[in-house]
Amino acid sequence: VAYDGSAGLVSALTARTQNLSKNARGILAMLAAMGLFICGDAAMKVVSEKIPSGEAVFLRGIVATITIWTIIIASGAIAEIHKAWSKPMALRSIGDLIGIICFQTGLAHLPFAEVSAILQINPLMVTAAAAIFLGKGVQNVIITLGKQGAYFQNSNLKFKVDAPDVHAMDTTA
Repeated sequence: VAYDGSAGLVSALTARTQNLSKNARGILAMLAAMGLFICGDAAMKVVSEKIPSGEAVFLRGIVATITIWTIIIASGAIAEIHKAWSKPMALRSIGDLIGIICFQTGLAHLPFAEVSAILQINPLMVTAAAAIFLGKGVQNVIITLGKQGAYFQNSNLKFKVDAPDVHAMDTTA
């Protein structure tokens, strides 16, 4: 699959996931989003040590706006954008903004180790979501938990496998 800019990326991702079930695509999208949220929050913590929280949130907003509009335009969704303008969407956006400001302020005041521990709750939340996926028809749920191992659940079994202790030389993938 060729890559030719943002539109090409969307086409490439669509082509690669077309053979997957809707559940599998949804799970992959949620895992990707969760990973990106963790990386973004960690980056915001690092940035907040150098600039005030308000400036960090403002800069994050500019980058997010440019990124989202690029995706909207590249994917051709610009023709449907008018459907997104509604009172509930405006209220959600205001709630998101308040949440981001509160979260960023909290990140700025906590030591990095505590922020890292808080951000690592995400895999545990995914584990809790395994039950929801099973209820929606997914047969087997396997969730990797990094150095904590992996979690498996289906309608008959659920268990956690601890990761072996290893000395990692290079973790680039």
